Amino acid sequence: MQLSRRKALAFEHVMSAARSAVQSASGTDPSTAVTFHVGADGLPTHIELADGWRSRLQPTSLAQAVVEASRAARVAVMAAFLRVVADAPAGLAEVGLPPEPAMRCSADDGAPDSPAAAAVVGGPVGVRDAIRALDSSVAAGPVEPLSASEATTVASRTSSSCPISFGFVGHHVVDCAIDPTWVQRYPSGRLAEELTTALLEQLPTGA
Repeated sequence: MQLSRRKALAFEHVMSAARSAVQSASGTDPSTAVTFHVGADGLPTHIELADGWRSRLQPTSLAQAVVEASRAARVAVMAAFLRVVADAPAGLAEVGLPPEPAMRCSADDGAPDSPAAAAVVGGPVGVRDAIRALDSSVAAGPVEPLSASEATTVASRTSSSCPISFGFVGHHVVDCAIDPTWVQRYPSGRLAEELTTALLEQLPTGA
């Protein structure tokens, strides 16, 4: 197989293995009162509140803590992904691709024919290649913190009928509003259930 194509396959093999290895992740806000969980697909699964969280946060700060925990979970996903990539063999021959089928050679076989191929031609499969092609080749979502001004806000304000509001970019939570008087009505376990229910209900379709 032409070298550039083999490098592209090796790169894709490493990326696929890394995505498969990252089954779930979680992140907490700086106070550790809120933990935000995401699944292998990067979608939110649930929100957890620590026992005694009210001694660490004021009710008016809970919404911001949820956003910070969500951001930490995104970072944890990417960090876990890159740890797997960093453990991949540095050399092309060590990646361990399956046997290659017979292929017909053509005049343009030397040209990269995909973003992955373009990313890896000229160097071994390794961490630099992974990071350089991450944005175009990995569907795990952005690493940089997302601006709330970019968010698609599901509900513009809280009310008695909608005490919890989330804003999203894709499936990432970038904004949150929670009625602080509503927060005080429930014990921690019930409150976490209500937050999770609202999160999953407001998550954009197809995210």
